[in-house]
Amino acid sequence: MDNVKLARYLGLAIKGGFVVYGLDNIKAIRVLRGKAIVLCNTASKRTHDSIVALATERGAKLIELANITLDELIKTNNCKVICVVNKDLAEVINKD
Repeated sequence: MDNVKLARYLGLAIKGGFVVYGLDNIKAIRVLRGKAIVLCNTASKRTHDSIVALATERGAKLIELANITLDELIKTNNCKVICVVNKDLAEVINKD
């Protein structure tokens, strides 16, 4: 998915309150199957490895950003990983 579309979908999810920020908060979600996790390319190796293992274990779709940071994409500061928990928005993000 291109960055413009992803930014729009994430913006909708943020405005709707359907986003969980941070590794520890995402770990606390019991059911991740079908959810979309977006990982920044500037995340630490520990965060990267933990999120990859979590997404694989619990069936979430992982989107790793390559040429843009998550902060640039959603206009935040020091955000490394987010999870879209709304089923419909996550499905649209995962499909593209």
